[in-house]
Amino acid sequence: MPLFYPEWQLGHLLYFKRFKTSVFYDFAKGDNQLPQLISSIGLDLTSDFSLLNFIAPLDAGLRSIYIPDTGEMKFEILFSLNFGGMY
Repeated sequence: MPLFYPEWQLGHLLYFKRFKTSVFYDFAKGDNQLPQLISSIGLDLTSDFSLLNFIAPLDAGLRSIYIPDTGEMKFEILFSLNFGGMY
């Protein structure tokens, strides 16, 4: 889900097209020796941008994950390269 479209540019070095977010909830049931229910909740914050006028746009950001069963909080870096084009 797009948050906003700032279209910020720092000369020819960096161009931010948009910032977006997504919320997720994962649920799984394991059938090892004892049935186990596992769940996680998270939020992604990413941005579509171009670096050094490179033709393929980049998508990078941060994912936060909370695991209610253990109270554990994790963070991951997200990165993708899109040769399909955005501009």
